[in-house]
Amino acid sequence: ANNLGAGWGREHLGERDYLFFVNNDTIVEPATLSRLVAALRAEGGRAIAGPRLMIWGADGVLNSLGLNLTRTGEAWDEGIGRPLSEYEPLAAARSVLAVTGAALMIDAGVFARLGGWEDLYAFYFEDLDLCLRARSHGLDVVLAADAVMSHAISATAVRGSDLKRQLTWRNRFLLMAIHWPWRLLLTAGARTAASELRLAWRRARARAWADLRLQVRSWLGAVRRLPAAWRSRRRLGPERGWTTFLAPHRSVPVIRLPELPDDARIDEAPAPSG
Repeated sequence: ANNLGAGWGREHLGERDYLFFVNNDTIVEPATLSRLVAALRAEGGRAIAGPRLMIWGADGVLNSLGLNLTRTGEAWDEGIGRPLSEYEPLAAARSVLAVTGAALMIDAGVFARLGGWEDLYAFYFEDLDLCLRARSHGLDVVLAADAVMSHAISATAVRGSDLKRQLTWRNRFLLMAIHWPWRLLLTAGARTAASELRLAWRRARARAWADLRLQVRSWLGAVRRLPAAWRSRRRLGPERGWTTFLAPHRSVPVIRLPELPDDARIDEAPAPSG
């Protein structure tokens, strides 16, 4: 859908310098777009920028200060569920591994050269993929903390639907297959495979058949898409310096989202001031 939207925009609105992809459950503050553009123009080589994303309805609680990855492909939003005060003061713009697709600005020329969003993922991890593809060509990704947005999320989304879990598990494997340098792919892949088999065995012993079926479906889905993943891998640039951003295995923090009132919906949000 995002590729179709970008194509429609070029056809009907003409070429633009930047493209801004945003979820429909977000609130954009008045200065956000200009500050994202300024962050991209501040230094050469910057291709993608994301704002400081706050949780709508939870005063001063972060949704995202960029995306993190472990060496075995687990992903999470930096700062999610944490008070903004724990991170202050924030630099106006800083280099990050990736930014969330809930609010992502990209140089339009770079987006075209990269071939747009990777359809292989369908949902989840496609923002990480886009940022890593840009980084493979020596381009930078920045978090513009002075550009502020709010995102309506719910504590019930932590576990998510069965489809979300299946796609998240599957796409983790695909991201590694496409982007991990060969040596890292071999070591991290072996560790991930062993961990997955142990988890499957524990689920079988506990008769957690629903979770086991989802896990197996994620494996099969990844295997079926491996030929397309290898083709995508061949289109990457040579730069792999982004691997210095990777966190150790099993370093994903415990995430606790705030309890939100039932009426904390984006359609009830007031218009931004200013």
